[in-house]
Amino acid sequence: MATWRTSLGKLAFELSMVFIAVIAALLTNAWWQERRDRSAAGAALTAFVAEMQSNRKEIAGRVEHHVLVVTNAKTLTAEILRGDLPPADIDALRGRLTQGKGFNLPLVSRAAWDTALATGVVGHLPLPTVQMLASVYESQKRLESLLDRIIASWLSPDLYDVRAAAPAATSFLVTFGLLVELENNQLQVYEQAGKALAVR
Repeated sequence: MATWRTSLGKLAFELSMVFIAVIAALLTNAWWQERRDRSAAGAALTAFVAEMQSNRKEIAGRVEHHVLVVTNAKTLTAEILRGDLPPADIDALRGRLTQGKGFNLPLVSRAAWDTALATGVVGHLPLPTVQMLASVYESQKRLESLLDRIIASWLSPDLYDVRAAAPAATSFLVTFGLLVELENNQLQVYEQAGKALAVR
């Protein structure tokens, strides 16, 4: 009977040791996972800040030129509508609009956001941060959509019809007026987001 009790005691002790070892392993694994998640979230925030700074610089370096395009488009449209401008090919008109510098569209990136979504890192960020970042990239998406439309319009055969000079100039005026507005808005969005992320 004593050996049976001794065996039962040893078994209980061994089972409790196994149980403690399993719990310790689970806790250690959870601690390491939380540490990795925090590290990934920190790296993602660093990538967001760097990407927004790069995008901000890209837009800021071009918005002044786009304001000039708007000013030139106003002048050109007025001349065309008054009949002061003889028919010219669209490349000459485009040269006048941009003063030979091209339209100089910004190339913005969303790689940090797309990567964070694809890897699930977004799930490890605080909800207010995710909401703010989603708002930043949604705003940027509107700008990217307009940039895509501008590029597509250059491929339109109507743009190269000399008889379409007035509509083309008017279209450039409206489009680049909207582009300047969206660029200035996006610069403010980046600035506000950068300040909010710096506090975190």
